[in-house]
Amino acid sequence: MKSLVLIIAVKIHAAATTHCVQQMVQIQLFLAPYNIATWLCTNGQINVQDQTVHVTISGITADHNYWHFPNQSYVDYLVQTGGYVVFNFDRLGVGLSDRPIIGTLITADIHAEVLSQLVKYLKQQLKFPKIVLVGHSLGSLTIWTYASNYKNADIDGIIITGLLHNYNFTSLFSFGLDLYIANLDSKFSYLPLDYLTTIPNTRVNYLFYSTNADPYAIALDEQLKETGTLGELALGIFKFSASVSLSINVPVLVVIGQKDIEYCQQDYAVSCENSGIVLQRETPFYSTNTCLETYVQTESAHAINLHRNAQDWYQMAVNWSNRRIGKTWNSSATQPC
Repeated sequence: MKSLVLIIAVKIHAAATTHCVQQMVQIQLFLAPYNIATWLCTNGQINVQDQTVHVTISGITADHNYWHFPNQSYVDYLVQTGGYVVFNFDRLGVGLSDRPIIGTLITADIHAEVLSQLVKYLKQQLKFPKIVLVGHSLGSLTIWTYASNYKNADIDGIIITGLLHNYNFTSLFSFGLDLYIANLDSKFSYLPLDYLTTIPNTRVNYLFYSTNADPYAIALDEQLKETGTLGELALGIFKFSASVSLSINVPVLVVIGQKDIEYCQQDYAVSCENSGIVLQRETPFYSTNTCLETYVQTESAHAINLHRNAQDWYQMAVNWSNRRIGKTWNSSATQPC
């Protein structure tokens, strides 16, 4: 088993009643150690070893800030309102985590390997009794890959956001055209040539439904943008196969924005008008063991967390977790799968 080493707790961040301890966790990849920046967030009062933990995984060109965004934080809501623990982290290659010299080596399979080591760390070293994986976009693709490659090892539930199996190719292709070499951007001028980021001021076209988004959120997201890699883009498409997600055998909740142009356009027969339609679309790709549920966040585009009504789906995540997983080691799910 690959070893994980807790490096050091370097910062404590407190927002209202959310207390996040930042730690660098060392993983092993390519026969070398890499540091992954993590934040373990609690209300500061509970015994974390009794609690269910949500592990949050960001999408391409985003980092941990997507889940802990000012004024509409998933982390804060799950901790303060839901009573859960959240383990947030920067994926390999973004934010405060290490960036391999060859960015193309970073793929969905590599992200899944990192996730498998972090799950083992949470389960075996921190002794969390129950683990729920929560992904957005590439983060959700990472979860599909993890479940397939590691046979759902040590996890109890999955929340997929910003990802469906049938997509609008035109919109995804257009998004690809709005990526450029990251070191052409002043923020990332130090990076190798195979790291990518979004061309300035294009993110709003794909991530936001502007009538339901605060201009401050749009501007801050542009400021906080991160990178992606050629490996993530080129090889990720193979993970949309039904054979990948059909390997999942724990409860699954799928959440999508009603106005997500990458996956939801009536003209392309990929409607997300309501949860029933999305459930019908996704059911063939999940086994009956998942007790698949879906939720459509109205008036929201791809970055559902960054819209004004984000708390609607946060509450859905809390309710679903209570029903399907249970909040602590000794609290049973009220509606087990």
